Amino acid sequence: MIKIQNAGKRKAIMLAVMGITAVSAAAFGLQQIPPIGIVDFYGNHKLSSVALRKALGIKEGDAIPDDTVKAAATTRLKALPGVQNVHISGVCCDAGRAILYVGIQEVGGIKPAYRPAPTGNVRLPEELIAANRRFEKALIAAAVSGDLTEDDSQGHALAHNPDMRAVQQGYLHFASEHFALLRDVLMKSSDAHHRALAAQVVGYSPDKRAAADCLLGAVNDADEEVRNNATRAIGVIANYANSNPEKQIRISPDPFIEMVNSPIWTDRNKGTMVLMMLTQKPDSAVYAAIRKKALPALTEMANWKSTMHNGAPRLILERVKHEKE
Repeated sequence: MIKIQNAGKRKAIMLAVMGITAVSAAAFGLQQIPPIGIVDFYGNHKLSSVALRKALGIKEGDAIPDDTVKAAATTRLKALPGVQNVHISGVCCDAGRAILYVGIQEVGGIKPAYRPAPTGNVRLPEELIAANRRFEKALIAAAVSGDLTEDDSQGHALAHNPDMRAVQQGYLHFASEHFALLRDVLMKSSDAHHRALAAQVVGYSPDKRAAADCLLGAVNDADEEVRNNATRAIGVIANYANSNPEKQIRISPDPFIEMVNSPIWTDRNKGTMVLMMLTQKPDSAVYAAIRKKALPALTEMANWKSTMHNGAPRLILERVKHEKE
């Protein structure tokens, strides 16, 4: 078992988990991304990393692959015996270098179960879509400058970056006035981009328990971005719930245990964030569920090379181990 040795390091892990620690390479544009510094595989229980690296054909020092290169690498990896599916994710950044995560879904392995995509016509207003475009532009600028800290103490994210924070203040007003619309879009809209934005904004509702209940219905959405946004918002609310027990916000660990077993990196990243919050205070039922279904996945994540991404699973494992003892 890998241990987290001191309180200072625990605090650093907490800040990394709660902050916006990973921005997809696609969000930046490939020309702005530094070379790959880390290549990590996960989900491969039968195939060696040596065989996978050879088939991948992308290594440290290379540029983040574009869609054509990723497709070719995926084809080569899927040709290996026992590989059913492959998910390649470029993430920025650790120590000035990009990370390439390669998720392997083996034949007979765990397959995520997502709810069918909804088919409704409900949409968000253009004013909110435009605000989100401003937010994404500010996010990229903040990531480039290293200004990605935020205040999550109120149960929603408020960035240190002033341009991001200004948009988020608008989210507060919109969620307070239009919660029912956000809920309907999240659960019924056929447009995944609108569902993803609704997941991002609904957590700004003043009623955090209602927001959490709404978001829990979207953590198994068919779209990766929707799941990512919904789960991140739940993680922030879970942290708020720990500090405000009188609010009686209850969040089950089960969907997030499923997420850390996913072959998709964003599922694992955000599922770990929520489990980090749910294990912050001793809870025998939560710990037992993690021991039963999540230990292998968390262990391989604890061995990832990036200290930005291996700290949370290491700390979860330490908590679970100590509770058992």
